[in-house]
Amino acid sequence: MTDVLGLVGARPGRLVRCRAVLAEVADGMLTRVAGVDAAIVGYVAVTELEFQADVGAVVGAVEAVAAVVRDLGAWVGAVGEGFLDADAARALTAGGIP
Repeated sequence: MTDVLGLVGARPGRLVRCRAVLAEVADGMLTRVAGVDAAIVGYVAVTELEFQADVGAVVGAVEAVAAVVRDLGAWVGAVGEGFLDADAARALTAGGIP
């Protein structure tokens, strides 16, 4: 049987930094969706009803994806912090400090 723990290749610092990166991605999505919302209003204003596509859910969908991206970043960052905490505890106990 393969030793699963021997295959772990996490780089905790990168995992922690991923939180900030994904938060920036989510912020960027929300910034851009504001422009999409304005464009939808303009589209509806100049397009006859029978030629309009149903795009009302676009803004909500982008906002939902941004929330998932932000939550994923928070989770990945917490995993990285967990690795860092475990490494710090291991270093303390390896040094003979109870």
